[in-house]
Amino acid sequence: MNVPAEQSALPVVVSKCADLGLCFEKLYQRVNLSSRHAESGVGIMLGSVAATVFALSIALEPDAALQMEADKQAAQEWLIQHPTLLRMMDLQNQERARYGLHPLTINPTMCLAAQRHANWMASTGWYEHSNLGWPEIIHSGPYSPQGAVTGWIYSPAHHAIMLSGGTQAGFGYSVKNGTPFWVTVIQ
Repeated sequence: MNVPAEQSALPVVVSKCADLGLCFEKLYQRVNLSSRHAESGVGIMLGSVAATVFALSIALEPDAALQMEADKQAAQEWLIQHPTLLRMMDLQNQERARYGLHPLTINPTMCLAAQRHANWMASTGWYEHSNLGWPEIIHSGPYSPQGAVTGWIYSPAHHAIMLSGGTQAGFGYSVKNGTPFWVTVIQ
């Protein structure tokens, strides 16, 4: 059987894909291309290749899961070390210290959730609470961590959340079209 050149490279494409989702996307594209060659038996051959790739993906799944967890941890490490978010925490801790409260510490899971909400507000332009399950303070408009925290200090409801008994927190910050969105969640 003559296999078109675009189909003969399929095993190489599959073996070089680090992301299984990308493998399946490329495989899907190749199978769709093969529909033109179905009468030559290429479509049947690709069905076998697809089954083989699926079986391999199941065998490789633990490595993929480990890589996804490593990627998630790397994203969290970057996020919890971001200078803007650290400044937000520092400013809120200064305010908490004035009242004799323990300082906030960054909780990576909460920080990731707060950042996702800040990103969502920036991408949609909607300014609303997230219902993340933690007391939350949000702000839109100030161009610095100092401006956001000062706004929260002058808002009795937000200030009360900032001074709540929780010591773990997550912070988020995102800008779109020059409008910053700020998020703090405290537990």
